[in-house]
Amino acid sequence: MSSGFFVFRVQLKNIAIILHAKKERQGFYNELRGAKSPLSEAYLKMEASDITQRIKPLRDDLKTAKNALKRAEYFAGLVRTEHDMEVQHLARERRREMERDRGWER
Repeated sequence: MSSGFFVFRVQLKNIAIILHAKKERQGFYNELRGAKSPLSEAYLKMEASDITQRIKPLRDDLKTAKNALKRAEYFAGLVRTEHDMEVQHLARERRREMERDRGWER
């Protein structure tokens, strides 16, 4: 399994968890608008804050995974470029060798 696929799976999993947590947090915020007592208001704020604390590391992981994919694409491009340059160099050397060989046959 390639590392890019693993990072992509981590991203999808984290996105799903974040979306679910954001919906849950929005529910607490909606209840907070209709809260009658300061005790229930404090409870709802605390619950929303706890969800926010749960979301933060997931967002950080998501950001890290996205950056890893970008770096992997960049390095893959560098490897492709290096390979192409190497192929060109070998072709040039082969052509020069053939030209040298033809010179001796005359």
